Formats: sequence, structure tokens, C-alpha cells
Amino acid sequence: MDKKNLVMFLAIMAILVALSYVNMFGEGAELVRKGKPIIREAFSDTDYKMEITNDGLLVKFASHVANEYEGEFLAVYAYDADGNHVMKMKRVVNGNIAINKDEMPSFVASFEGNVIKDIEKAEQSLRFLEILQDAEREGRNFGVERCLMGKRCIAICPAAAIEVLIRDDESNGRIIPEIDYDKCIEGGLCASRCPTDLIVT
Repeated sequence: MDKKNLVMFLAIMAILVALSYVNMFGEGAELVRKGKPIIREAFSDTDYKMEITNDGLLVKFASHVANEYEGEFLAVYAYDADGNHVMKMKRVVNGNIAINKDEMPSFVASFEGNVIKDIEKAEQSLRFLEILQDAEREGRNFGVERCLMGKRCIAICPAAAIEVLIRDDESNGRIIPEIDYDKCIEGGLCASRCPTDLIVT
């Protein structure tokens, strides 16, 4: 690379860095300094009811959950026979999530210990309702969760305080980010990027 091209390259990089800074710390993501981020409690039995039939699944949310998430995506999940976390993302419409018998899962996550190792798109042959019914029949975990496994919180953290998603065995096997509070700088970016407010400050 000659001198002229090098100068041009460095100038472009400087502009990109400046634009990124303005976007993150200016009018883009608002920094929230109200304390360390926390993971919200899992949905409880009073937050929703599931109606499972051979034709499909209907999740009916309590009014406070319906009001918070109307028009937004949440995840319905179930564990398969191999211990994988099988998830279907659906939008809340009129306070409900409906999944018909022919819908395939969105993603399948596998684990190493309780840490997510891989997240893969589900095979077209899979049917989410069948996996959910099998989980219910065999006593495996299933339910509704906020984490959509997009890993925005991991990507945005400048201090690498969130590096993995984990299975929360104390809350019915839902997925949550693992926060290293020793690294956390309380910048609020993780909370600002979480589309479902699973992480709050």
C-alpha cells in the first residue's frame, strides 16, 4: 500500500471510529448508570397459561405481561430427548401467542455443561408442537422465556462482562446471559440492546 492510499485508509478508519462513538455514546444507545444490570425473574405460573392440543398451542398472557409485550417477540421453548433447548420465537398478538401443529422451531441450542455451545437453525422436518408435547409427557422443562438468543448483549458489552448464554436450572431451564460483575462497568449498553428487557438496570 503506497503512502497516499495508507493516508486515505487511516482517514476513513478515523471517521468510522468517530461515527461509531457518536452512535454509541451520543444519540444512539443511551448510557444508563443506575447500578449493575440484573436479570429479570422468570415468568411465573400466574404470568401465562398454556393450552396444548393436537392442533396447536395457545399461550394466554396475564394482562400485565400482555400489555408489556403486545406486538413484541417472546420465545416458547421445550427440551428435547437429547437435552437440547428447542425454541420458537413468536409475536404476542392480542395478548396471546399461537403456534399451530405444522410450525417448525426457530432454533435449537446444545450445551456444554450449562453453557450454550451451539445455536443452530432448526431442521425443516422438526415440528415444535411435537417436541413440546413430548417434553410435557416426559417431564422435561418447557415454558415461555424472554431471551431470543440473538447475543446482542454479548456483542455490545465493551468490557466483555457478558460472554456466554447459560441454562438457568433454577428457573425451569430458561436461557439467560451470564454476567461477570467483576468486569461490569455499569454502562447500561446490555440493557439498552436487549429487545425483551430481560436485562434491566
